[in-house]
Amino acid sequence: MQNRHDTFSAMYMNIAHNILEYCGMRIGEGICREAVRRTGHDFGKYFKAILGKENLKINLKNFFYCAFYSDHDPRFHIKHIANEEERQIIEVYTCPLATYWNSHQMSKEGSFFCEEFQYACILALTDGKGQLCLTNSLTCPRDNYCKFSSFFRETNLDRAEVDQSFTNDSNQLVTDSRDFEVDFKQCLSALSIGLYHHLLEVAIEVSGQEGKYAVIKGLEEWAHTCVYLLQDKATKCLVDFDMSFIQDNLVISTNSSEDDLWEYYECNESRELMQTIALDYIIKHTN
Repeated sequence: MQNRHDTFSAMYMNIAHNILEYCGMRIGEGICREAVRRTGHDFGKYFKAILGKENLKINLKNFFYCAFYSDHDPRFHIKHIANEEERQIIEVYTCPLATYWNSHQMSKEGSFFCEEFQYACILALTDGKGQLCLTNSLTCPRDNYCKFSSFFRETNLDRAEVDQSFTNDSNQLVTDSRDFEVDFKQCLSALSIGLYHHLLEVAIEVSGQEGKYAVIKGLEEWAHTCVYLLQDKATKCLVDFDMSFIQDNLVISTNSSEDDLWEYYECNESRELMQTIALDYIIKHTN
């Protein structure tokens, strides 16, 4: 699980850095932020659909439980300051994403993700009626924790929306005793594919072929990084760096044609480029 997170962090970092490099700092930042916002919107709608399917109320308490419960990386250290249906305040003291980006001097690129993703999730979940404020961030050199404050007030909703969102019935809230779990691997794979797809999508929209080239360069660097990173992990685990190890530790499947998650992102060359530029290279360099 930790290796999957690191390969996700590397993917975003390599692509975002090359977008800034080839499209310019100002335009590149705009591309990265918009791509992260679109990804956050996708995820907010995804979790909203899951809650609805499970007949659970669509509120912040259920959302944050599902979103964080699905992530089993022990390097996250998170404390709930407020854990309510209308209000969620959390502090994050250690985060493997921020640690990875900071250690590679890519805090700026990382800050785009931290500032935009959760905000877009909350807006999508609440149909634009929720709020989120990030007052501290581990990607900022002045801070030593992240603080997310989210609000979804009953007073901002009509009666039908209140009935859909809030309850005094504990059976419609996600709790530790409830048999409810999101598949971590699939969730992180979907996040990776969606984020990459939107980075390519927005880069082409804004910068045309130059944007596409930037993403391709990012994929090439990511493939090299994954081979180096996972070879090192396999060596330390005293196992072979083979396809079995890759499938267990890489954030997405090496065979995109058989991965159903790609079906949601077929409007450009994202699947083909990922396979030919990155995944085939990783496959080629296994044992």
